[in-house]
Amino acid sequence: MGDKVFKLAVSISTAACFLIPINVNAKIKEVQIIDGDNVSIAAKYGTTYTVSNHNNIRLLTVSGLDTKVETSIFHNGLSIFNETSPVININDRITAANGDQFYGRVSSIPQLKDGQYTVSQRVTDIFGTVLSNESFSIISDTQAPTLGNFFWNAPDIKSDNLRDGSFIGDFEVSRWGINGVTDNESGIDHVEAFATEPGKQDRIGNLITLSYNEQEHKAEQSSAPTIFPSQEKEFDLWFVAYDKAGNSSSLKRRVTYTGRGPTPEPVGLFDGTSTHLNFLSGSPFAGYRPYKPGATVYNTRFRIAYRIPAKYGDPNYKGRLYSRSNEFDTNEYHQGEYRYFSAPLIYNPTGSPAFTAVVARYDRWFSQDLQYSLKLDSKIAPPPTPIKAESYYPNLGWLTDDVHRISTWSGDNAYPTKYRVTAQPRPYEQRVFTQFNGRMSNCVIPPNQTKCEINNTGPDSRTYSQWPNANQPASILGHSHGWTSYIVKSDDHAYRSHALGNNNVEIDMTTPIITNVKKIEYKSGFQVKAHKTYAGTHWTRIQMSAVGLKLVDKSTNKTYEFKVEGKLGRVLFRDKYGYDIAGGGAGMNEYVEIKDIPNATYSVQAWAMDTHLNKSYQDLGTFTYENDKPQVIFSHKNKPINSEQIGKLPDIDIKDANKYVINSVELMGGPTVGGH
Repeated sequence: MGDKVFKLAVSISTAACFLIPINVNAKIKEVQIIDGDNVSIAAKYGTTYTVSNHNNIRLLTVSGLDTKVETSIFHNGLSIFNETSPVININDRITAANGDQFYGRVSSIPQLKDGQYTVSQRVTDIFGTVLSNESFSIISDTQAPTLGNFFWNAPDIKSDNLRDGSFIGDFEVSRWGINGVTDNESGIDHVEAFATEPGKQDRIGNLITLSYNEQEHKAEQSSAPTIFPSQEKEFDLWFVAYDKAGNSSSLKRRVTYTGRGPTPEPVGLFDGTSTHLNFLSGSPFAGYRPYKPGATVYNTRFRIAYRIPAKYGDPNYKGRLYSRSNEFDTNEYHQGEYRYFSAPLIYNPTGSPAFTAVVARYDRWFSQDLQYSLKLDSKIAPPPTPIKAESYYPNLGWLTDDVHRISTWSGDNAYPTKYRVTAQPRPYEQRVFTQFNGRMSNCVIPPNQTKCEINNTGPDSRTYSQWPNANQPASILGHSHGWTSYIVKSDDHAYRSHALGNNNVEIDMTTPIITNVKKIEYKSGFQVKAHKTYAGTHWTRIQMSAVGLKLVDKSTNKTYEFKVEGKLGRVLFRDKYGYDIAGGGAGMNEYVEIKDIPNATYSVQAWAMDTHLNKSYQDLGTFTYENDKPQVIFSHKNKPINSEQIGKLPDIDIKDANKYVINSVELMGGPTVGGH
């Protein structure tokens, strides 16, 4: 941004002051801070103000006639300035913030180094009586904020320091902004972002204020940038940080802002029925008739010719579109403003992605399916149409896919062991492809039938990094995603149904952490405090569920359980027929009461449970419980106390007739008076 200066104007409104010619009881009615740039701030006592120019600061103090004003300035507890005015008279007129004339004092204070100062002002009358004693603070801040680096957080593009020449796009970002934003004196006020033409300073497009996180020193936006007026162009991206004193600093990055690129437009159709046609004269697309949305196609296998703006098929253009699998060449034919290419396709119902023909953008991770809208000749049997897909979990049974559930990973219970698919009958053999974390299976629905079922191939191919494997410890947190992919006609791999459903499985064996257990005096229970470390880091379903106590009778081995569940609603883990569980958030701190148990000695454990049914325990030792009220015997020197004088309380012996230990005793009363 060069030497361009950014200023933050500070203005604080004050109530109007009235001219009082003589008032020996006057207090300070107004103070103005005027910095070296002649910026005036109407100050209020007990408040902190910032100034960005610490030279020639003046204080205009409206105090009234026949008063003296003593002004002192302190820095780190040391006095650096002290001034006492003469008695204010009719010649001491000053102009207040509202333009009116008043009586008061103008004080010129010395140059201030950066830092915080306390300004104390005391007003006395001509006899020395203190009429007012007030103070406020000034932060002198002449240093601009510090800026770090431009960061970009996207699913496949993550960088804490994007350099000049970077390509960024609206479709590939979850968070972006600038890190390392700090100011040591007045603090950060706000951070702005905007775009300019390369090498220019005048903003184009939107100006936005980023969200500033003081703890992380980051200013960011959690959605795609809205500051660029167009795509496929190079811009200068500016970040400007302002502190509370009005100082600013900036960071510039030269970026190319790209979009998804154009969607290829279908313009020609080849299905072997129009060999004499060519939709584009002079082109190599013989046998292609003009493409029309909703037209009938007479073969399950066909080709469509697409067109894109010429530069997007240019092999020398960074943002060109291409086929990752080399199924087609986007530079196949160039005529006028467009480049044309043809792609092989296999019919799928309208609304289902083609999958077999994908066009990608060379400079981005983004890709898109080549689209078309056609209807199949009624004489040709329709593609497979699924009804439902199900997965079998040993600990849960058959579950309809497309639900979210949990597992405690007890052996094979963590993943499905069988699949079952139901589809509409077809005159041809239907092959079902199922996949779960890298394991591929398939089963066949015979002609004119509706179902197939197959066992899973086993847990030997876990491909997701967060999925546990045999080499990992038991205390793990993981998740897995699997799906029943599609049904195809056996002799035509892509003549198929859409995706059937997803299996989302959370694996969580991390146990809650019990941080404190306290026996509550005069009560039978314990206060149990615990938390879940990973709460909220993957899904809100990972959280605390309950805390409790486990008591085992030492003589009979009978077990008693007491618990308090979370109060933050229910967490659903299966479909509408499945179970839910209480949610307690990241931490719970609850009193767990013990009641209705026989008199006995118990071993006691505190426990905490999360929403994945993982439990942690803490031994509390052995405790004796009784339900009987104490039968207290007071004695003095082994004799029951009736009415006698005792010199010291320790001389009193207190016992429970039921042989239990007295926990505490509260004595009430006082000395007798007159023999009573």
